[in-house]
Amino acid sequence: MQRATQADAAAIDGFLASHIETSMFPLSNLRTHGLDGAHPRAISVWIDPETGGMLAVTREGMILPQLPGFKDWARLKPLLLDRSLIGCLGETDQVRALLMACGLQDRQMNNDSDEPLMRMDLDDLTEQEGEGRLLPLAVASRELIESWRTAYHLEVMGTPADQAEALARRDIESYISADTHRVLVIEDVPVAMTGFNAVCGDVIQIGGVYTPPELRQRGYAGRALHLHLAEAARSGKARAILFAASEAAAGVYRRTGFEIIGSYSMCLFRDPERIG
Repeated sequence: MQRATQADAAAIDGFLASHIETSMFPLSNLRTHGLDGAHPRAISVWIDPETGGMLAVTREGMILPQLPGFKDWARLKPLLLDRSLIGCLGETDQVRALLMACGLQDRQMNNDSDEPLMRMDLDDLTEQEGEGRLLPLAVASRELIESWRTAYHLEVMGTPADQAEALARRDIESYISADTHRVLVIEDVPVAMTGFNAVCGDVIQIGGVYTPPELRQRGYAGRALHLHLAEAARSGKARAILFAASEAAAGVYRRTGFEIIGSYSMCLFRDPERIG
């Protein structure tokens, strides 16, 4: 594996873009924070000269493999030594093979899931009857949306209770700054939240869709998502990607028009880990 330099940045961008469905996080991080930058989500990259694939690791320790056709996963272990690692995200077969080769598969995790990877061309988005309108997070009650995001951390991400509130506050601050998330309101009452957790060119990745338990089974999440996708389509976005956290969520996405195209894994360590 060869350590990438700034001279490789354009080639890395092109390779990740050619595998966009499973590369939204590393590609977004590269475009936003750069190669070997100082931001916690800036990435360092190693390139496999045989396959052209690459292993990316963020400064904060998230492993992001994009190595289709790769076989010798044990070769990656030395690259991750002496690093504090917080998790691994990517196409399921790659994530599982990498964790196994590095002896990380049995570490305690807040989230250890293989989820349906889904895609939709926004040209296929149809008109939908329904109530409500979307508002930017900046005009919603900050206390309310932070409480929703805290609940999302606890329910979906498996975040420990003593960390969830602080992480939720950080998330909401970044969402407002980037203007990536929306709240669905019906008769001025907030009922659901939706958002994009990565945007690369004309492709968006859905993340953070949430309805509080007492308001579920009323179609609010699907309505919020549909309106946000329509907004994205009007702004020139062409395709949407997501990975569904539950069968119920997958059902909402299917009804919106998404199709399953693979499997995506999210493995988040309970505490920062080092390879022994």
